[in-house]
Parts: sequence; structure tokens; C-alpha cells
Amino acid sequence: MLFTQTLAAVEVGSWGGIATAVFRFKGSILTQLHQPAGSGFSEHSVRQAFNKVLDLHRKCAPVEEVLRLEDLSFPLVETSDPAGLRFLLWQPVFLFLQHGFKVEVIERMCHVQVVLAYLEHDAATFTKRIIQPIEVERSKTSFGMVSLGPQILIQVLTFGARQKLPCSA
Repeated sequence: MLFTQTLAAVEVGSWGGIATAVFRFKGSILTQLHQPAGSGFSEHSVRQAFNKVLDLHRKCAPVEEVLRLEDLSFPLVETSDPAGLRFLLWQPVFLFLQHGFKVEVIERMCHVQVVLAYLEHDAATFTKRIIQPIEVERSKTSFGMVSLGPQILIQVLTFGARQKLPCSA
């Protein structure tokens, strides 16, 4: 069965089902999913993106304002240590990841639309590969609504799988 058919068959609102389907193929995705050269973020741009989220969190900005930000998921590279790395994650990405990896929540921010989390290196490697295309798709949606999170994840992951994973009987 094609990986894309497996994902398409999963109920969109079922985070556990989506995660189960994806993590069953995690090894293949880690090596096969398209990853643009570089992380797409310079240290300066990450700092700016984090400061924007932090400012909105501190002023208790409305959800709509938070979801209009250009970037809601990115690694905080300067926080890397021997065991892992901190990330700022859009809530749907966080919900997805927690079904296949240990995700340590440091803080929930901006009305729980963003999570500051610590990921071990295997989770960080996987997350770095998927967040850039997810952010691109999120930015195309109206306010990047959390209710569209599963659809965005399926679209990004099935496209990557369709492009890179071989067909099987």
C-alpha cells in the first residue's frame, strides 16, 4: 500500500491515527522526505521570530494576531546540547510529534497556540525536516487555523512521501 494511501485513509481529526501512520514509516521519512538546503533560518531570523512570539505572549495578544505571524515552528539552534534541542512549535506540530517522540513542554505560549519544547536529537532531526514545508502551508491558510492543522500535516507529509517513497504492493 502506498504511504500516501495510508495517510489519506486516516481520519483527519485523529492525531493519534495520523501519528501512528507516519511514525510507522518514520525511518523512511527521515531519510527520504525532501529537506531544502539549510534550515531556512539564520540565528538572527530565529531570534527575531522568537522575540515576535514572546512579545505577543507577554501582551496576551489575540489568537488571530499570533496565527498571522510568519513563523510559528522553528529550532532554537543556540540551545543545542548533547541530548537535544529546544524548538518553538505550532500547536498542531506539537500534538503530532508527541505521538511518536518524547516532547518535553517547557512552556505553552500565546493561548496555547505555540509550545516551547525540548526535543531529543532524533525528534529534532525529524522536526527540522518537516517544519519548513508545514510553515509554508500554514502561512497559506486563513490565520493558520489550528482546526486545519491535521489537513496541513497530511498535505505536507503525503506530498513528501509521494515524491520520495517507493510504491509497494
